[in-house]
Amino acid sequence: MAKIYLVKPYGFCSGLKRALCLVKDCEKRYSQIYLLGELLHNPVVIKELRNKGIKIIKERDIDFFKNLNEKEKKETVIIVRTHGIPKEILKKLENFGINIINTTCGYIKKICIIVENLKKEGYWIVIIGNSRHPEVKTIKSFAEDKGLIYKKNLNFKNNLKVGVVSQTTLDETTYQTALTHLITDFPLKELRIFNTLCPEVIKRQREIKKLAKRVDLMVIVGGRNSANTKRLEEIAKREGCQTFWISTFKEMENLKKLSKKFDKIGIVSGTSTPESFVDLVIKNLKEGGNK
Repeated sequence: MAKIYLVKPYGFCSGLKRALCLVKDCEKRYSQIYLLGELLHNPVVIKELRNKGIKIIKERDIDFFKNLNEKEKKETVIIVRTHGIPKEILKKLENFGINIINTTCGYIKKICIIVENLKKEGYWIVIIGNSRHPEVKTIKSFAEDKGLIYKKNLNFKNNLKVGVVSQTTLDETTYQTALTHLITDFPLKELRIFNTLCPEVIKRQREIKKLAKRVDLMVIVGGRNSANTKRLEEIAKREGCQTFWISTFKEMENLKKLSKKFDKIGIVSGTSTPESFVDLVIKNLKEGGNK
């Protein structure tokens, strides 16, 4: 039977625990519950929310809220996802006069405040992150026309004042590489750097980096569309460790074969993965080793 090592902490981060508590509270208070975008990037949790009758809509679909009558508005709530939404969309929702529960992660809210202040002080803002990720879109909306997504061939004018923030779920290596490039290769008048990496995410990244050197296989647990879970897989591979990614109950059966093939197996979960799902992964690995 394989020896199993679990990266701790595991399960939800503090921001997602708070968000799910707010959703539970909404279930008691409102008859119609809408999520603006996926609350988190995990198929197991999203399926559970849908099964409860919670509807997930996209930003382009929100205009129907303005046509609700007063009674319908009182019975309806829209929940803003943990990654946040662009500020113009939030303003639009507020103008509709409906109930809004904002579950945006506290770390992301803090970045938005930093960005807004930098813009007021005349800085351009460089955001290190994935331009397609909803978190980055949220942050960029607060920079408005002064926001730039980092890329190697950024075209800066001389003597610019630049402030730098990052997507919370980046890995430290990617972040440091981008910073080094900005510091050494651009003739900027002023460069202000804000470390906006999530400490809860970084803790798991550092732990997997250490564990990946000691195990034969790293089981990655979390949604395949989860940025922080993807980073964990990348770090394990960078350390030369073989990986196996599991995101759904259907994939559990494959785990039972792994404990016979490998002597040392590490397990790490993304911050949007339920603790109960990780426990089930461990159980299946152990059962496979006992057969």
